[in-house]
Amino acid sequence: ALGRGDLGGAKAALTALEQDHQDDLFTGVARARMRAAEGDVDGAITALQALVNQRPRAGLPRAYLGSLLVALGQTTKGMTHLKTALSSEGGDVPSAHHAVGLAMLRAGKLAEAAQHLEQAAAGMPDAAAPAFHLGEALEALGRSADAEPRYTRCVEIEPSFAAAWAGLVRLRALSGRLEEAE
Repeated sequence: ALGRGDLGGAKAALTALEQDHQDDLFTGVARARMRAAEGDVDGAITALQALVNQRPRAGLPRAYLGSLLVALGQTTKGMTHLKTALSSEGGDVPSAHHAVGLAMLRAGKLAEAAQHLEQAAAGMPDAAAPAFHLGEALEALGRSADAEPRYTRCVEIEPSFAAAWAGLVRLRALSGRLEEAE
């Protein structure tokens, strides 16, 4: 639900999860993710770090901690957590691939970025950001024909995503399809 931006649905899912699995690792991660979604990012980081400390081999809390740190611009620290998470049990989650892919995209490592962003987009088919970032990576690799459907998917999910519309217009204009670019 959080991946779709459905905060109400995420709260309902968390409440149900807490009733059945009060002290479960997944419940702890879900609580931390909800804290971040509600704006308590420092509290989310603290909670995820505590879960990582309690269960150092568990990949899931490390994946979300790394993703959050990368989103906050703490790329080096976040990537350390993400790389460990992706090779740990339960840590190979779409949001981890999205965070790694985005960091690689920003660093200009386009092929590696596209690989991770493909996995993120496939794992989060109803989230606009992974589709958009994959479109960016593919376009930067010169694969415009592959990038266009990613931008299209992004605006299908989130019609107000201006950067995705700009990508569509740019690609259509560059391919001589100006009537479609309007």
